Amino acid sequence: MRKSTKSYVKVRLLNQHPSRS
Repeated sequence: MRKSTKSYVKVRLLNQHPSRS
């Protein structure tokens, strides 16, 4: 479950930045 958490954090970081560039 720890690995899943790391992946979730990465996704959250990506979500924070709007990929609209």
